[in-house]
Amino acid sequence: MVSPRIDHLGLSARDPQATAAFYRDVLGMTPVDGEGPGIHLRFGEAVLVIADRDPDEAAPVRAHGDHLALRVTGTADGVHAALAAAGIPCQRVRDRIYLRDPDGFVVELVG
Repeated sequence: MVSPRIDHLGLSARDPQATAAFYRDVLGMTPVDGEGPGIHLRFGEAVLVIADRDPDEAAPVRAHGDHLALRVTGTADGVHAALAAAGIPCQRVRDRIYLRDPDGFVVELVG
């Protein structure tokens, strides 16, 4: 179900511009335009997405907060059904599935 490819990493930051400048200027990531909300920087084949820190830390899934996104094979319906059948709590938002690892870190599965 999960391929070994990282799609993107999401970070929430108090100051997204300063955080983006660090990753761009210090680590050499390249800005990417037109990718959606947040600041997008490319590293290799993956993207780092930096968003404003969400004040609602209790939200079950913060789509643009801290998370790891992995590419998966199959449809969102199939992946969601397989996780639910295995008793793994998850949330479907359009074509993406969100779940938490044992430490509560959000994992996004992208088809």
